Amino acid sequence: MRKSDAKLDGWWRDLAPSAELRKWFEHDPKKSPEFQRRYRAELNGKTQLLQKPIADGADRDITLVYASREQRYNNVTVLRQIIEGLLTP
Repeated sequence: MRKSDAKLDGWWRDLAPSAELRKWFEHDPKKSPEFQRRYRAELNGKTQLLQKPIADGADRDITLVYASREQRYNNVTVLRQIIEGLLTP
């Protein structure tokens, strides 16, 4: 599906992993723990930016979309955990 066909309400490109990190990871399950650590480090300090999807979804569900065919080892699983952590006091 093309991005233009998805009818997205928001696109937070700055929350995606860096190109360098994505290329290194290659969705290799063996690299997943290190990928998660590095991705979390990239997101460290972006708390204000992370508040945008939280605020936008305050009165509705948020659907995080990703392009990987790998359902378990991808950046969205990490991003979801971080957002959920920010929602939990």
